[in-house]
Amino acid sequence: MDMNDNIFEGISINELVDNIVDDKFGEDNLIEFEGRSFDKGSYRIFLLSDLKNRIGEFFTIDLLADVDEQRKYYNSLMAARKRRIDNKLNKTLSLIKSIILKSSEVGKSIHNTIKIEKNDNSAIVPDEEMIKFVLMKIHSRAMEVCGEILVLLDYGFILGALARWRSLFEYTVIAQILIDLNDTEVAYMYLKHDTVSYYKSANDLYAYAKHKVPDFKDIEEDYLQLIEKYGEGYTKNYGWYKPNQKMDFISLVKKHKMTTLLGYFRESNMPNHGSAFRIFEGNQDIKEKINSYEIPVQNLVLSIGTLNQSILQYFMGTQREPSLGFVTFMNFFGTAIEQVTKSFFEERKKVDKSKPSYEELPPFNKE
Repeated sequence: MDMNDNIFEGISINELVDNIVDDKFGEDNLIEFEGRSFDKGSYRIFLLSDLKNRIGEFFTIDLLADVDEQRKYYNSLMAARKRRIDNKLNKTLSLIKSIILKSSEVGKSIHNTIKIEKNDNSAIVPDEEMIKFVLMKIHSRAMEVCGEILVLLDYGFILGALARWRSLFEYTVIAQILIDLNDTEVAYMYLKHDTVSYYKSANDLYAYAKHKVPDFKDIEEDYLQLIEKYGEGYTKNYGWYKPNQKMDFISLVKKHKMTTLLGYFRESNMPNHGSAFRIFEGNQDIKEKINSYEIPVQNLVLSIGTLNQSILQYFMGTQREPSLGFVTFMNFFGTAIEQVTKSFFEERKKVDKSKPSYEELPPFNKE
């Protein structure tokens, strides 16, 4: 079946059966088949019943017969899609890849400064290192999300990239909250709060899918111990936030002055993101496609820069003189964001001449 075929058009099952019956009977009123006598009506009923049993299996086998060919075809379509984007935004995407790699270097470098006691079976994090340890866990997960966003951008899946940025933004905000509060107990409460999610997920699985996870009793025991220690408020989505366990995410963003990108947060979480079926588009307006990169590219690099600079400053502390490496990385993330912005506007201008170049932007848009 061709990709452009309309599966709701063409010969119907009833037409197919009628044609088979007419061909089988010809001018006869009765036929013998498999030791039975049929008229047209009874034979038609027989065929319909037989088709129900055979047609699904027959056509499934037919569809699976060319699975290798379809795999190659799919890969070629995706490669063409990637080339289409890369030809227009090569410099912009290359710079983003460099920023992510540098961010990973930061993570490795500062992780090695954490003092962790290790034995044969586990690692023990001293209380004085807990905040740094949790920040590094957040940073590591955030870099993984950055990789996911980059893959989506590489292939032109803009809505997907924006949706994944939502998680990156949340990690950036949470890291800043931990830095602002600088409270070991809050860091521990955040680290253990996944138990609340595990418990709620386990209950949902049992309630809606009738599936009970094997370690449910262990999860429930850990959950109840945490509730006893931190109170019922700990069951809230941000129950780890000791100053006010009832706070929601938007309120936390405002309280900790992380509102620069908050205007895009709701858009990234819209449940009604509808669009045409364009997974394999070849004729979508390239201007429309490239213009749609402005927000996810901006949000990605600003979030990465903010996260890295906040964590670097926290690990440097106030008691130490800034090292050459520290200053180098801090400056890098500031200038890299500007370079990505310049590159995007230069490359976008070549695609859509109606859009401003970087030099034509108002000064406040360049900050």
